[in-house]
Amino acid sequence: MADRVAEDAKFLTATLTKKREKRDDPKDEVKLLDEESKGAMRVRERPTAPVNAADDTSAENPVAWMEVGDRHTLVRPHALEAPEIVALSAVLQDWINVALADRRIIVRSIVDDLFDGQVLSELLDELAGVKIENQPHVGLSTQMQRLKLKAVLAEVARILRVGNPKWTVTSIHNKDPVAIYHLLIALARHFHCPIPLPHHVKLRVIEVRKEKAGKIVHRDFLEELTGEEVIPDEDGEWPSTEPDVFDTLFEAAPEKLRVVQTSLKNFCNRHLGHFGLKVDDLAEDFHDGVSLILIVSILGGFFVPLCEYSLAPVNYEAKLSNVKFGFRLMREEGVAKTKARSDQVVNKDLKATLRVLYSLFQKYKTL
Repeated sequence: MADRVAEDAKFLTATLTKKREKRDDPKDEVKLLDEESKGAMRVRERPTAPVNAADDTSAENPVAWMEVGDRHTLVRPHALEAPEIVALSAVLQDWINVALADRRIIVRSIVDDLFDGQVLSELLDELAGVKIENQPHVGLSTQMQRLKLKAVLAEVARILRVGNPKWTVTSIHNKDPVAIYHLLIALARHFHCPIPLPHHVKLRVIEVRKEKAGKIVHRDFLEELTGEEVIPDEDGEWPSTEPDVFDTLFEAAPEKLRVVQTSLKNFCNRHLGHFGLKVDDLAEDFHDGVSLILIVSILGGFFVPLCEYSLAPVNYEAKLSNVKFGFRLMREEGVAKTKARSDQVVNKDLKATLRVLYSLFQKYKTL
């Protein structure tokens, strides 16, 4: 019996850790996975195979143990070499290494160095003062690693308050890049990683699904890892990540959004009319910062010398300088800060522009 178990384990290891050549056609990779899965399933049918194969974490390729209806995501090695993924990895890796520098911990690969929970445990201790009690310092076995990782991820869930996280103990322990990236990005956002995360990073993955009769089908798609990331404002302060009224209006009440735009446009025209100016498109007419500076000065009752800003900016840098100057005037006048960034206003982001104008409206609506 022992010889048979050893033979099966040897077969599984050879089958599930087989090195794959890079292929441009996803059908080749899925075909290979299909063949590996069928081979592993034949071993599973033997009496000595694990009763619950899902608990067998020694396999690096969990596709082999998928049940009918299960889904799993795979990432080709060359997908991790995309410039935007490399840039994101560098930011996350540098953030972890700086945070753990005093502990003499160096992460060289975020995919390979975090699976056992040890580095994540140290990171939580350093950033949040959370110690994982009664857990082994170093996981000497798969079971011990998973126990530690489970305890670490439970603390992560408590801190982040994530209802349906995009990672699990199994996915992290199996070194699933998609799960690891989602976990680290969530932690970086929560603990305000001082290095801005790259915007709109997507990773090309293959979703594999097992159907009846062991047939494996796949879907090739882009997994969104980051979006329009929150970064510190001009004062180095982190804006709130909580949804505001404009998030709600854009997502759930577009009909009310038009009413708000009309009200803000009327408010602006009422005051800018003193300079013979008229606003037709809020995002367009405020993106160069000139109208913003003028309306802040009108509402605040002061004059801004023309040498302080560009009256006719022709490039991005001049427009950005104007908007930043307008923001500074707003802060000096005690106008409430918003989540809007100066670069968003320059790029004609309507939601950001509305946030800025609404904060002015709130302070000066009685004028």
